[in-house]
Amino acid sequence: MLSAAKVRIHGMQDENWIIKDKINQYRGLIKLYERDQKIHEGDLAKQKKRYSRDIRQLRRDITSKREELEVAVYGDKQFLRNAFQEHRRLQLTYMNSQADKVLESIHQENFNKRKQLDRIRYTKKRKMEEFRQIQLQSSELRDRLLYEVGGKLPAEKKEQAVANYVQRANIKKNAALAIKVMYKKILDILKKDSSYFTVVLEALKLDCRAQGKCLMGATEMGQLAMEYLDDRKFEFSKLEKEIKTNMKERERTLKLVRREVAFLTDSFPNLIRKEEATNLDDLYEDPDAVSQHSVHWEVEEVMRICKRLQKATLVPSFDKILVRLKEQRYQTERLMTQLTLNSMKRDALIEDRKHAILMLDSLKNVGQERTAQ
Repeated sequence: MLSAAKVRIHGMQDENWIIKDKINQYRGLIKLYERDQKIHEGDLAKQKKRYSRDIRQLRRDITSKREELEVAVYGDKQFLRNAFQEHRRLQLTYMNSQADKVLESIHQENFNKRKQLDRIRYTKKRKMEEFRQIQLQSSELRDRLLYEVGGKLPAEKKEQAVANYVQRANIKKNAALAIKVMYKKILDILKKDSSYFTVVLEALKLDCRAQGKCLMGATEMGQLAMEYLDDRKFEFSKLEKEIKTNMKERERTLKLVRREVAFLTDSFPNLIRKEEATNLDDLYEDPDAVSQHSVHWEVEEVMRICKRLQKATLVPSFDKILVRLKEQRYQTERLMTQLTLNSMKRDALIEDRKHAILMLDSLKNVGQERTAQ
């Protein structure tokens, strides 16, 4: 029988176990123990790392708190270093010193500097008094020399001559500077005049070209207008001749028609009595003359004249011939008026061109005279 302790320790419950089984059992127990030991060591290592990290953080916190405590107790040394950055001597003197000691030392140094300044001011005041006394003595000696010896000393004469020479040199220098300034102003004015006249000449050239183009355009327009006017005059004269001819022919035709009407009126009773005389041409004694001057011939002649007028005026119907003739007459009068206005404008442009040429010549002469001067 296995004891209760062995069973509790090794987990052996059977008495028939052999040594091999026990060895295997012990091996398993050893492996379990080693595994537990490794897990325990890993936990200890992790805990050690965590504690080490916490310790480092605490050390850093302690260091920062100590620095803050030192700043609160002894003052901020970094602030002092920044304040003394531009003062090399103070920075080297009070480096890493306490603020109270630095302030006390600076106050003491300031007090010493003030004492030294007061001492220097007193010395300066005393020296000024001595200088005034010496000036008074020198003036007395100079007066004694002037009034007792008489005349001027050679040094004073030389000094006076040098002063006169310097004064004359200054006067000449000022005169030269004034002349230089005056000539500089004159040169500036001449430069401005040259640039101004250059611009004026360019403007006149452009104006001359523009006026020339305008004159050419006006001349061409006038020539075209004259040609158009001549064509219209020729057509109008031709049309006038045709109209006069047609009017004469119309008057002659009307006379013939009136004569025929009168003849028909006189011969109307004979026409009623004679049934066989149904043709108007049979009423005339001369059949050839009647055929030539019959109403039908006159109508055909008038139609031919109207057709010629229609072709000449390019109208769609005979009713538009008179309207077209009136329109042509209106256009002729308008073109004559436009020609008159263009002629007046051309004359004005010619006058302006002559005036511009005269101005250009005068400006050239003025520029040449100034250049010569």
